[in-house]
Amino acid sequence: MNEDVQKTCRTCKGAKPATAYRRTRSECQACENQRRRAWYAAQPVKPHQTAEGAAYYRAWYEANAEAVKARAVAWTAANPGKRRDVCKKNMARQRDKLSAAYVRRMLAASVNLKAKDIPDALVEAQRELLKLKRAINEKRG
Repeated sequence: MNEDVQKTCRTCKGAKPATAYRRTRSECQACENQRRRAWYAAQPVKPHQTAEGAAYYRAWYEANAEAVKARAVAWTAANPGKRRDVCKKNMARQRDKLSAAYVRRMLAASVNLKAKDIPDALVEAQRELLKLKRAINEKRG
């Protein structure tokens, strides 16, 4: 597309170069992205949370697993700092909500086993213990 061509966005009414639009759309990419995010946030049940959506995404991933993994490896190599930050945020979120994956990983590390070898009953017991310890620490603090 020609950089000199200006189009007016139907949403924000701003004059922007033609490259700021997707193909022949009359809404700029920024406004379209904002509209899509608002629509998605307003959905009480997200598309991937339905049985049909989950099946679709599972099938898509199976068909594209190698490409997805290669893209993730390439992004990680290109963005080590961002990757570290993402991992820290994910770990903090898992730690705060005491997810099964977090508890299983912590148990496995303490007894030199693999996380998959930790039984669910032990994970639940450890989760309850951690909740009790947190409650005690809150009372002290």
